Amino acid sequence: TYETKVLNLETQVWRQWAGTTTMTQVEGNGTPLWPGDDIFQFTGSRKGENSLGRSWTAVVTTPLIKAFTCKWISKGVIKISVNDQNGTLNYGNGSCDDEATITVNGVSRTIKLR
Repeated sequence: TYETKVLNLETQVWRQWAGTTTMTQVEGNGTPLWPGDDIFQFTGSRKGENSLGRSWTAVVTTPLIKAFTCKWISKGVIKISVNDQNGTLNYGNGSCDDEATITVNGVSRTIKLR
């Protein structure tokens, strides 16, 4: 659990955010000297706001899966809300690739992860 607030002293514009994350190793526990078979699961939520009246939340609705051998999250869903707009970020079916699908107001688009 954490909470952070950042203030620009020149403009007095601020932003703050807080959240919790739970990381669980779900595979590879039996080989502590070999990380190549490690797979991790992430759950949790975040929320934030700024001095301009913008607020957001992000809640992991399907646990995120990240293998040690893959650069990207390969599975899981995050529900995202920004002010009054809602959407989801879906990382896919478990394939190690750099694609995810973002859906806002029923319209989906594939994006590239960095």
